[in-house]
Amino acid sequence: MPAVLVVDDEENILYGLRKALGKRGWEVLEASSVEEARSVLRTRPVEVVLTDIRMEGESGLVFLQEVKAVRPETHVVVMTARGSEEMEQEVLSLGAEAYVEKPFDLNFLDKLLRKVISRKGFKGVVQELSLIDILQLLAYESGTAKVEVVSPDGKGALYIRDGNLVHAVFEDLEGEEASERIFSLEGGSFSVRRGELPPKETLNESLDALLLRFVTAKDETTGETEGEGESVISLDNLDDWSFSESLGIAAEPEPEREIPPEVKADMERIRDLLRKVKGAKAGGVYSTEWDHAETFGETPIPTETFRKVADMLWALGRDEAFIDGPTNHYFKLKEDALLWVETEGTPLVVLRIETKSIS
Repeated sequence: MPAVLVVDDEENILYGLRKALGKRGWEVLEASSVEEARSVLRTRPVEVVLTDIRMEGESGLVFLQEVKAVRPETHVVVMTARGSEEMEQEVLSLGAEAYVEKPFDLNFLDKLLRKVISRKGFKGVVQELSLIDILQLLAYESGTAKVEVVSPDGKGALYIRDGNLVHAVFEDLEGEEASERIFSLEGGSFSVRRGELPPKETLNESLDALLLRFVTAKDETTGETEGEGESVISLDNLDDWSFSESLGIAAEPEPEREIPPEVKADMERIRDLLRKVKGAKAGGVYSTEWDHAETFGETPIPTETFRKVADMLWALGRDEAFIDGPTNHYFKLKEDALLWVETEGTPLVVLRIETKSIS
């Protein structure tokens, strides 16, 4: 059970986080001041510290610097009720691995903390962020930058313009081949040069579509539907693929729990509603809380794939993904449920409308 030290001078915040994180499998230690937090850490190491900035007495920024100096292996996440871009840049430059503003969604916080303590693969020279963090940030802010990548296998670069990947190079490769090679790397370092334009354009793809395409690919190939010769995007057999894990966004599967009858009945209701979507050949609903799926149709999609797609959408800050081909796959993330529909020839706008009222 991972341990988190929550530091905040507001009793209601401590109480709420103790209950919420404890329910989600965390061992929660508390401190209402920096002095008290120091005392806790002297006797009990933790995986991650979650600290407020503005408190009575010493600042959380002071504590952040102390933790990184004395226990550099301890992860630190900073939270504040009155944030700013300048404050975020400061806390990240001091060694914090994430920055969140109150109020925040508790499921989001749980996933963020787990992502922080499990992060591996690329580590950036910029503010200790991972490669995926930087790319998500550039996509979110529609930024323009050159991301230079160095690994034991070679050097390369990703060019982002207005939040889209427009060019990639890796050694003698360019375009899609180069981007695939970079995203298959198991580790290395990177640096970011903001505002640098690409020498040319070999790609034009949004970051979320790019990453989802890689998640649904295996061994850089597309699969074939059984009994058909047409090449389609394969969404099964992803267990051996390391993309999500190499970027530190794959969560460890939780022990299987018995699904409450009322939850299962509600999922079956949603599954049956998805059957009625125009052109639906297959589909289903996946509960992120219970790690359980109810599906229909012949396309085999393992629970692990639903889990990976849900994690990817969360990591990208998106609530939907559309993968087109001979058959279309539409994913919609709604609170703690992931809806999925496989259709043939149904426009995205129709799928959005028909699934909008399903929850």
